[in-house]
Amino acid sequence: MHRATAFALPVLACAQLLAQGRDWPYSMEYGPYLMTTFEGGGLSDNTLKGVVIKLGNSGAVAFDTELLRLSAAWTDGWLRLRGTAYDGAHGPMVRIRGRKVAESKPGPGWAKNGNLADPRALPYGPLAKEWGSYKGLWLHGDQVVVGYTIGGMDVREGYGVEMDGSILTRTLELGPSKDEQLMVVEDGPDGAQPGAMAVDGAVRAAVLQWQPSGNGMVEMDASTAAWELLAMGAPSRGDYLDAASGTGAKIAFVPGFARAHGRKAPPDGAVDTAETLALPTLADGQAQQNSDDWQHSVWFDKYKAGGRETDDGRFVVDLQKSVEVSRINTFTWHTGYRSTQQFDVYGSDAASPDATAADLGAAGWTKIATVDTGSLGEGDKHGVGIARENGLGRFRHLVFDVRSGGAFFGEIDVFADKFRAPVDALGRSVRSLACALRGDAGAQLEVKDGRILMRVPPHDKTLHLQVAMAAGDQKQIGALTPALLRAAVVPPLPTKPGKARWGDAIVTKGEVGAADGAFAVDTITIPFDNRFGSRMRTGAFDLFSDGRAALSTWNGDVWIVSGIDDKLEKLEWKRFATGLFDPLGLRIVDDVVYVHGRDGITRLHDENGDGEADFYECFNNQINITHAFHEFAFDLQTDTEGNFYFSKAAPVNPGGRGFQTIAPHHGTILKLSKDGSQLETIASGLRAPNGIGVSPTGIVTSGDNEGTFMPRCRLNWIEKPGYYAGVKDTAQRANVPDQPDLPLCWMPMEVDNSSGGQVWVTGAGWADLQGRLLHLSYGTCSTYLVLPERVNGQMQGGVVRLPANFSSSCMRGRFSQKDGQLYVVGFQGWQTSAAKEGGFHRVRRTDNPLGVPVALSTCEKGVYVTFAEALDPETAKDPGSFGVEIWNYLYSPNYGSPELSVLHPERKVEQGKQNRDPLTVTAASLSPDGKTVFLAIDGMQPVQQMKITWNLDTKDGRTLKGELHNSIHALQKDPGFPVGR
Repeated sequence: MHRATAFALPVLACAQLLAQGRDWPYSMEYGPYLMTTFEGGGLSDNTLKGVVIKLGNSGAVAFDTELLRLSAAWTDGWLRLRGTAYDGAHGPMVRIRGRKVAESKPGPGWAKNGNLADPRALPYGPLAKEWGSYKGLWLHGDQVVVGYTIGGMDVREGYGVEMDGSILTRTLELGPSKDEQLMVVEDGPDGAQPGAMAVDGAVRAAVLQWQPSGNGMVEMDASTAAWELLAMGAPSRGDYLDAASGTGAKIAFVPGFARAHGRKAPPDGAVDTAETLALPTLADGQAQQNSDDWQHSVWFDKYKAGGRETDDGRFVVDLQKSVEVSRINTFTWHTGYRSTQQFDVYGSDAASPDATAADLGAAGWTKIATVDTGSLGEGDKHGVGIARENGLGRFRHLVFDVRSGGAFFGEIDVFADKFRAPVDALGRSVRSLACALRGDAGAQLEVKDGRILMRVPPHDKTLHLQVAMAAGDQKQIGALTPALLRAAVVPPLPTKPGKARWGDAIVTKGEVGAADGAFAVDTITIPFDNRFGSRMRTGAFDLFSDGRAALSTWNGDVWIVSGIDDKLEKLEWKRFATGLFDPLGLRIVDDVVYVHGRDGITRLHDENGDGEADFYECFNNQINITHAFHEFAFDLQTDTEGNFYFSKAAPVNPGGRGFQTIAPHHGTILKLSKDGSQLETIASGLRAPNGIGVSPTGIVTSGDNEGTFMPRCRLNWIEKPGYYAGVKDTAQRANVPDQPDLPLCWMPMEVDNSSGGQVWVTGAGWADLQGRLLHLSYGTCSTYLVLPERVNGQMQGGVVRLPANFSSSCMRGRFSQKDGQLYVVGFQGWQTSAAKEGGFHRVRRTDNPLGVPVALSTCEKGVYVTFAEALDPETAKDPGSFGVEIWNYLYSPNYGSPELSVLHPERKVEQGKQNRDPLTVTAASLSPDGKTVFLAIDGMQPVQQMKITWNLDTKDGRTLKGELHNSIHALQKDPGFPVGR
């Protein structure tokens, strides 16, 4: 990734593509493409909804599905996989890895009526459909074809490489168009001018040229291939510090800090000598030969300082005399963080300056520059050039105060006096972008305002065109000109699916759970160890009409699971789709799989019936997204009319407090029409609603997680559009209420610290709970029965945990219409007590008693709690069998809330400590049917949190122990025992 200039050179020699580390996340085979937000850097900037398509081992291209532009094309690499789903980082996203051949600025990739200006009021969301619309992508073996419309013209395009990756091609099939069309091919940097290509005869070609310059005092660059491709040049043998220079200059490390690896500390009482401190490896002009070449590298070992381990170290250079220093170049190479350079460099003209001083500035050293190559990404070769037009200053000594001592430094070059770096002495070569147009006649390339455009006249039949692109200096472009300009008939792009990619299904054996309680939990065993290296963090699922299941994983797969029967002896897992963008929602409609990811809803088609998706149709991509790491796309549900529902998280700051830039749709629950054409917001003001529920009557529910304006997890009951949850930043309205709509209930951390959605009981296997609502907890891996009540039109109530345990978190409940039982999935991602990375379970209702309350009613005098079975009158009528506590929370912009005493508001405790008021149960009475207990309670009042516990017996002698947590927004008059009970 080139940071010094807008464009970089491809490798034109037969340089070997360096393999990126095969540890996670690079150990997974992702397929031929990846849908993602990615950081392109330079002119291409960030692509919010992108399809990154691999071109074998030669490079990749990135297509922007919102702006319909080819945002970048590059060689010598693929991607740096950053972000929560990959390396867990909170902030960075997937980045380009390699050297760009072409890129375009954010904006429409095609003009409308000749206009290429971005028409969107905000820089989020797709172009209007009348301008252009993304259709989806087709897979044909390793080839990916992208499809979209521009005005009334259908477009399909595919990509390829020639000349060992030196030339990248973009093949276009343009359907009939009554209008002239104008496409952006690529952009050049500021100052780029039209160039010429040495050609014979009339051809369709375009060239942009410019004279690159250093990018500021500190120039950083990375390379996946040859050292010579770095902007400041390769490690040099001709610098002032090199042993062959004759200057006598030396480099060593400074004792008292981290020691250079392999240089042992002297025995007690002895002192380091110049020989034991010397680091000739850093000045020998010899670059590392591979990413773990320790023989040609220097790094610092960790040591204890101030009670902590650190690898901070220092290099010191003695130039032997005072000289004018013109440039300093530093080079590192390793995988991961050990390639990252972080240091301050100082200079001194004194004869013997103190290189051990804690404060080098105060000790008389002059600070020259601060370096941090973290923006280049981890891994690969990192080069840094520090230079100024008039030189860096006159120094005898230099000190490099290194803050990332584990970095593998291979060379430090110092250019001083008459020793000049080639990049300064010879200047930088003129750079060129060259394009040639092949195929059908009519279309032409042109250069305008520093960009290359393709103009296509009106046409009444499909055109087959190919744009060939290369980048390099004049010599390199000259060598490539014959290949660029070769005459070529452009064949049609493939239309039929290719052969299946992923082979036979993987077979596992499930586990049938014991049926000795109210519920039996069966395990549908996941193939965690699979031949694709796919990380099976199962984020969503649904069931086909025949009982098979489709599951999506956080890292973009969809798997089809067969063999889900009573015994679970042969479960077959078939990889169905790959490359999706954080798909945490999945719904099957008419046995077709719909997946909800950060870029919208994708409908998956298996056009040749081989068990693998080959057309990834864009069902809807209207949702607005930004670059923020936390704006997860959650769940996918439908109502009885076929409309879709899903939720969108807010862009929380790294660390969890406050928010990044808010865009429309952040912190909302959205409704999408059955045909995918109309999107509307039905709830706003949410933070992280991981999962929702939709009742058969159209009631929408959701959870939400503790954070800014969110004192604790809450359960929302949504009957009409509103400002739910109360996050003012995501209210998505001009006038934000002081208070949010009230939840059905709050839940303390021990009940739910991260919600996982809701499901309504519709399965015949749960006959005694038909029509009831279940709340699922991602954080505590639990399932709760919701006990709702309506008082004065306001919903309130509580939750009680069902006796079912899971191997992973609990989300996305579905009831099978085939066996009538509940199915759930879960995974490890953020805050959860999940034991395994993924989980897929069936929860069967047995013939055993339920053993928990099934209804709750509060009033001015106390609480009615109804159990599923008759209770022992003696224990049920004993007030000592019950306990009641109450407390409140603080609604504020702070992260979460401490518990607030209701009866003693002056009593303060630290956040995370309990601050609860016990209430006295003065009497307990039992209904005629023996199932409902009325607890007479002193001090009943509206409270945000109530906890009720019990320890009693059933009529048939079983012991019941448990607790429920509820919220009281309003109190009704005493209704008495339920009629008939």
